[in-house]
Amino acid sequence: MEKSASDDTQELVHDVPFPLFLRGVILAMGLFAIVVPTWELGRGVWPLNGTTPFFAFMIAGSWFIGCVAAATALLRPSAVMIFRRGELEVQELLIWKRRVRKFGTTEIATIGTFIVPDSEGSDHWNVQIEMNDGEAFRSRPFDADATARKCEADFRRALGM
Repeated sequence: MEKSASDDTQELVHDVPFPLFLRGVILAMGLFAIVVPTWELGRGVWPLNGTTPFFAFMIAGSWFIGCVAAATALLRPSAVMIFRRGELEVQELLIWKRRVRKFGTTEIATIGTFIVPDSEGSDHWNVQIEMNDGEAFRSRPFDADATARKCEADFRRALGM
């Protein structure tokens, strides 16, 4: 989180990155999950025989996983949230498109901290800003509940809530 001050207003800038390198790695993994099983297991599907359903099921599963990974890499935006008194500006950046949206504090339904359990390692916390229309924006993950709650308080203070 980075704070910057101008003449008469204070801004709070919160970056939620999705680096291009990570995007490329996830896309490559998705394409790998589609191409390699299809290439290697395709011989079990064609010509049609008794093992065709078994191999077709494995290929379909790998296609599902690969398509989800590729869609995530291509469609999940990086975001920058800029908090000003009475206004939230969200700048979303995809590989090919940039979208800037502004919301007044009257459009914000809730701001809250929640835990995201992790089965592999330690849990992390996010601050979520939910709009009246149901759309939600999340902060980057934090390692401690206290850090996330401090960030939530900073968001509220910057918005004047």
